Amino acid sequence: MNVLHGRYEVIPKETKEYCKGMYGRPPAPIKPEIMKKVLGPNWKEEVIDCRPSDLLESMWEKRKSELKEYPDIELTDENIMIYAIYPQVGLKFLKGEAQAEFTSDQLPLPINHPLTRAMVKQSFPEVKEIWLETEPPEKRVSTPQIPTEYEVEVDGELFEVKVVPTGGFTVAAATASAPEKPKEIEGGVKSPMQGTILKVKVKKGDKVKAGDVLATIEAMKMEQEIKAEKAGEVKEIYIKEGDTVSSGDIIMQIL
Repeated sequence: MNVLHGRYEVIPKETKEYCKGMYGRPPAPIKPEIMKKVLGPNWKEEVIDCRPSDLLESMWEKRKSELKEYPDIELTDENIMIYAIYPQVGLKFLKGEAQAEFTSDQLPLPINHPLTRAMVKQSFPEVKEIWLETEPPEKRVSTPQIPTEYEVEVDGELFEVKVVPTGGFTVAAATASAPEKPKEIEGGVKSPMQGTILKVKVKKGDKVKAGDVLATIEAMKMEQEIKAEKAGEVKEIYIKEGDTVSSGDIIMQIL
């Protein structure tokens, strides 16, 4: 975090909890200036002086009740525990939607395995140069429509196919689940890291102030709040809970 975003610029939830004392008392006192940086000017009100587990809410019955909404999932102690520990990924696993990326007998993964390439690509993005020859739209429209003939073999049988240029391309409509994420946009809010969206705290049309929490992202069991950098109105939301995003992805627009 310090390397990517600057020293103490991004402070994950777990670091804040540690400073509060939610993991127990630190082995040595933390400097007041660091506590102020992590927890804010009223940091003394955030620090606890009791047993951390005394403040924890019992989640078993809550998760059990939530799991009852999925009749296809057997309500066993093991399944409840899986869902309680991994609310996002665990639910997909229990519903049968999660697919194994590899099995233990495949380890170590070869260098050309898709998962290996994906992990390497995070640190060393692959760059390709592609040259395209294009024509202005007006020239493309005025070009005579000359059919192009092809012979296509299907199961040993030949078919003649004619392809007629229309001067443009037809793009399939995007699904209605969420608007397509733009690369750059005025007022765009970017994800600080790669991970899974746990919570979306605002909705389209909401008014927000600088510092308001917009969403929570999780990676490697570490949660990070995504906050508004300026006041404004939420014009568009490009993500939903459970989505996987990359570092730098536009997740919202605030103007």
